[in-house]
Amino acid sequence: MHKRFAAVAVLAVAGLLAGYTSNTSTAAPEASQSLGTIAALGKQVEVTADGTVTAGQPATIAVKTGQKVDDVSGWLGNQADIAKKVTCQLQTDEPKPDYDCMITIPSTVPAGAMIWIQVTSNGKPESGSVRVPKTS
Repeated sequence: MHKRFAAVAVLAVAGLLAGYTSNTSTAAPEASQSLGTIAALGKQVEVTADGTVTAGQPATIAVKTGQKVDDVSGWLGNQADIAKKVTCQLQTDEPKPDYDCMITIPSTVPAGAMIWIQVTSNGKPESGSVRVPKTS
């Protein structure tokens, strides 16, 4: 009986050890492209494209406000194309708050098109544009 219990205990410990994973990651950090900055919130707000940007697929455009605001939205085109804007989502897993916009970058970008970002804080919207990210 004791031998059977010992064998079960050894198997249980081996199973626990086999399922153990370390919290340290050897994966390289996700690459990002700096797209520029916009003037908002009384400072320059950095805008980046996170990860690989594939033409025709939604790209993560990060707006690094560093603080919570009323609204952040973005769109591809010119300033008058505001009807195309998408709402960006607050990312709380960052050391400082930032917002991610999912914007699809076509394989052929219209001449003069930019990524437009609108930041609204205390009811005051501020807009600016940055370059379109390179696609793969």
